[in-house]
Amino acid sequence: MARFFSRPSRLDSLSDKGLQPERTSLSWTRTCLSLFVLILVQLRFGHFSPAVTLLLFALVAVLFSTATARYERQSRGILQEHYPPNTAAVLGLGAVVFLASIVLLIQAA
Repeated sequence: MARFFSRPSRLDSLSDKGLQPERTSLSWTRTCLSLFVLILVQLRFGHFSPAVTLLLFALVAVLFSTATARYERQSRGILQEHYPPNTAAVLGLGAVVFLASIVLLIQAA
């Protein structure tokens, strides 16, 4: 009976029940969709060579697949209450962004 009348604890009201990985996944999906649209617009107006466009498309596809895999791994980690940091994913994403920026800077020059 006491449980029925007790107020929820402050910790219960502040936790997000594992929704943070889902929000992150949705934001990465929107980002990848935006990049795909920009690549298609770029392909239509032809500012870059088709090889660079194909490379950018492949990089965005890799970004999307890693974001999806990361979401699944985070969800499993939350359910198991153990999620070790994945430094390889962070370094890989940094490398992809760095390479894409170098390719675009070389192409623009």
